[in-house]
Parts: sequence; structure tokens; C-alpha cells
Amino acid sequence: MTGERLKRSKSNMAESPATGNLLKILLSPPMNRKGKRLSPINAVPALNDTGLGYIAAACKKAGVDVTLLSWNANLDIESFQCKLLELRPDIVGLKVFTTMFRETYETLHCVRETLPSAITIIGGPHPSTSYPEDLFIEFDGLLDFAFAGDGENGVVELVDQIRVAGGKPERQKIADVPGLIYKYGNEVISNQPDLEAELDTLAPMDWSIQQPAWFGTNHGLDNVSIGALIMDSRGCPGRCSYCLSHKINGSKPRHRSLNLLCAEIDELVHKYGVRVLVFTGNAFLSDVDYVRELCQWLIVFGTPLKWTCTGAAYGRNLRDPKLLELMRRAGCTLIHFGIESGNPNVRECLCQPISLEECTEIVNLTTEARIHAACYFMFGFPDETVREMNDTIKYALSLPAYSISFATCLPLPGTSSYRAVLERQGIDRIDWSAYNFRNPKLLPCKASPGQVHRKIFEMRLLRKFSFARGLYRFIY
Repeated sequence: MTGERLKRSKSNMAESPATGNLLKILLSPPMNRKGKRLSPINAVPALNDTGLGYIAAACKKAGVDVTLLSWNANLDIESFQCKLLELRPDIVGLKVFTTMFRETYETLHCVRETLPSAITIIGGPHPSTSYPEDLFIEFDGLLDFAFAGDGENGVVELVDQIRVAGGKPERQKIADVPGLIYKYGNEVISNQPDLEAELDTLAPMDWSIQQPAWFGTNHGLDNVSIGALIMDSRGCPGRCSYCLSHKINGSKPRHRSLNLLCAEIDELVHKYGVRVLVFTGNAFLSDVDYVRELCQWLIVFGTPLKWTCTGAAYGRNLRDPKLLELMRRAGCTLIHFGIESGNPNVRECLCQPISLEECTEIVNLTTEARIHAACYFMFGFPDETVREMNDTIKYALSLPAYSISFATCLPLPGTSSYRAVLERQGIDRIDWSAYNFRNPKLLPCKASPGQVHRKIFEMRLLRKFSFARGLYRFIY
């Protein structure tokens, strides 16, 4: 969408024709299932959501009455229904992860029952990676629109057309809304997603909508502090078969200017008392000069901050001890490394951009620089065997990591695991409403689901008991 079109959309957006008041939009993650808290597989700490935050900021700047329920709202369905009746939004938008499918379904069902005329929209990883046709099968009758890719500009355009139409707009009015997925008659239409917008053109995060929360020691801290997730960049050129970040945020690394990033950090520190930051972009380390300038600014900033980032596809840039030393002096306490497998053959199938030897070197250098290394692994990749899983455990235990975490590689939409499950089961799609994310039975590996679960259990014991780690190394 051209800048002129976006300007017109924002200037047009004002009052709802039905009510004479400003259009109201409620943005939220899915709610807890009735009578239950989120299960461990879905558990999310009480942090801000940068994706929803930027969409909320864009809508507010365009003149919409925005309410954002972030992850720390921790509402169940009944409480959410009360919130719907209190706010009576014209539009309800949900951020959807596949692992929270059932929570999403129940939340959308609650919206339909409570406010039948409200327009429902979903965005996030699940609609960005799923086949568009599947979305309207999965959420039959509950879903009006979905967005793939970056949603800020597209949501503003769509909401403007909803205001003009006094409800769902006609097809021709939304034919060019970037990333929009919708159904017209029996046809599902998927517009080209917006994955290259310059980040400085987005409305700046409005922290009054969702204020920073408390961080715990899982971020490599000795005690809790007020912290915030902060977007430094988007995009990842990697084509790792288990990850579809390039479909969600694009392949091209895009950074915010340091001027805007540092101004936001200053606001978070002096207005909200933030002392911990998590830089969320997979492209954080893609530009070494950018990182150096940011670190130099943080060193002279005046308020000591602790922060974390991810190595992602750019871990090789950490082979420079001087860069790591500068990052530590600037407050970096922990770097996340998604190593995933300790078996070279499996890693080759996963299209991992960095070799195991390089991973070992990078983790060692990070630790020597007195920065914690958090290393992540998974079991259950396509055709993976028990022997290859044992290789991963042995490799993980050889690293001087601050923490090692293991999870099951779920067959999420669009991944090689998803395609392998469809082929082996002879099915067109996975029914997420019946999928048990805590104890999955549909996995693409040669090992049985029971063997995968046992390996996860083994790692829990090995992490807990140091003598068990020594015994494991001896046996294998």
C-alpha cells in the first residue's frame, strides 16, 4: 500500500456508523480454557506482546478505541466473556499459535455467542503458515478474517473499510489489503502478505496500552526485575525446515534505526522503571556495526540494564571475542542458541546454517566472555532415530551451557514435519482440535512417540541430577 493510501485510511477512520462512537477493537491472545489455566505446553510468562503491541499502536494512531489484553491478563473464558460485555468491541483480534488452537477455538466461540455481530480476526504464526483454505475449515463459522505476515498496515486498512461499510466490507474494497485472508462465497482469497515494510514507518509502540511486567530468573538474572520485550528487527534468511520465521516476518533482515530504538529504551527506563530487555529480532546479530553502536550507547546511557538476544542464523558473528566482551560490558547476560540436534545427518536435513563444530566454538566463546548460553534442542524430526536422539543428548551435555532445554518437534503447519505426517497418515490436514500437544501421537520420526517422550523424561532427570549426566556420558 502506498503512503498516500495509508494516509487516507488513517484520516478516514473515525466513528462507527452504527453507534456514532469510535470503532472499538479488542486485541488479545487466546483465553484459558474454561476452568483451567494454560497447560505447560502453552504457558507464556507475563510479558508484553510486541506483535499485538504494534498493531494496537497503529490502530490507536489511526483513531480507533483500542483495548489490548496482554499475556499477563491470564483470564479464563468466563472472565473474558465479562470483558466482552463490558467493552462491547466492534472487532476482536486474536494472536494465534498452533499450540493454542483449542484455546483459540473456544475464545472465538465465546465471541460469537456473546457478541454475534462482532467481527473476528486472527493473526500470528498459525494463519501465517497454514494453508488459507484450512483456516476456514478449522474455525468454521467463527472466523471473518485472518492475516498472514506483518499485520500493522493491513489491519489499519481493513478496519477503515469496516468503518465505511458499517460491517464486513465488499470484496473489491479489500482486494489489496496486504496479508488479508478471507472467504467470499465458497472461495478463500489470500492477498500477498506485507513482509518488507520499513520498521521505522510503523507507529511507535504505545507502552501505555500494555505496560512492562516482572521478569524472573529464567532470563539469566539473579533476581526479578521489571522488563520488556523490545523489537529491534524482523526477518530471517534461514530456511530451517522446522521453522517458518521467513513466512511470518520475511526473509530480508530489517532493523529499526538506532535513534528510535534507543529513544524507546530511554522511555522504558525512565517512565516505566524497566531494567531488563529482551531483544526479540532473529536479525539482531545480522549487522555487527549496529550491535556495536547499540552497545556503546548502552554503556554510556547511565542506567545499568540487563538484556538478552538470540544468535539465530547469525551466530558466526559471535566468533569475535571483542564483540562478546563489548556486549557483556553493555549488559548482555544471556544469548539464546537454537542448536536443535547434535547429529550431523539430522542437522543437514534440517538445513541448519551453522555446523556443530561452529556451535561448540560459539557457545564456548560466549561462556568465556561471561555471558550465559541458553541452548535449545528438539526430538522427533522427520526420520530421526533413537540413536540420533542419543547423539543430541550427548552433544548437549558436552556444552558449557547455562541451560539446555529439550522439546518435541511438533508437525506445525508448513514445516517438513507437517508434510511428513500428512504423507505417512494419508490425510489432507491435521485436526488440531484433536491433537494432543502435551503428548503428541502424530510425529514424523522413526522413533515411536513413546520413545520420544522417554527421551524428554531422561533429559529432565539429567538436568536435575549431575551424577546422572556423568553416568549417561559413560554409557553412551
